[in-house]
Amino acid sequence: MRLAVVVFVMLFVAATAYPRISKSRVNEDCQNELQVGLDSTGGNRSSLSFGSGVQACTDNLKRRWAFEGETLLIKSGTTNRSHKLEGAYDYRFAEGWLAILQASQEADNGDGLQSRVVVSPGVGVERFPDWGTVRVGAGFGRTWEDNRDAEPTSFSQAWSQAVVRWKVRPNISLREKLDAFLETRHEANYCYRADTDVEFRFGDHSSLASSIVYKWDHQPARNAARASWLTRTRFVFRWGGESR
Repeated sequence: MRLAVVVFVMLFVAATAYPRISKSRVNEDCQNELQVGLDSTGGNRSSLSFGSGVQACTDNLKRRWAFEGETLLIKSGTTNRSHKLEGAYDYRFAEGWLAILQASQEADNGDGLQSRVVVSPGVGVERFPDWGTVRVGAGFGRTWEDNRDAEPTSFSQAWSQAVVRWKVRPNISLREKLDAFLETRHEANYCYRADTDVEFRFGDHSSLASSIVYKWDHQPARNAARASWLTRTRFVFRWGGESR
């Protein structure tokens, strides 16, 4: 957790030090896309699964709406399914500054997670240096969680997020994303998720994406591991919007 806080502070300082946002470049990437491919998971269980995802996004100088959804189908003795839905609304109230509202819902029957709903309002800042994009945010939200063989619970938490994207080459991009959550109850409980994505574009609408996702949960669901990882190889088809 200390490492996550240090990384977040460093990225926040770096972001505010870079040039102001240009009105002609209002977002990191706002396109519609469809993904299909294979995922490999590790943690309390190891498996190879089929994964798919969809993203819809609309953006202008003031507002951005985004929706993302993904599902995994794992066949290992029994069929396990998991899904995650995410929505985000950004409102630009100053030069490079954002009011943020994020919400998500996820479930994983293999880990015993029946439902987890997270609502996370906050503020953020985004910058567009020549080498890519930087976006950081923080706020205070609430989680509603329902685990198998446990009573449903609800708690408040602080959250932070950092997204950095590098333009390695015109057709190659690298993105790092870190999400961290810290409960505000008397019990020590926190979790974070780190995503590393490399994307190779080979057409106006097509690309191949490879990702590594690492998750740590200090108090995981009953059947879940504290640490887990996921690797992805997916074909991506995009349409509409503008690539940054």
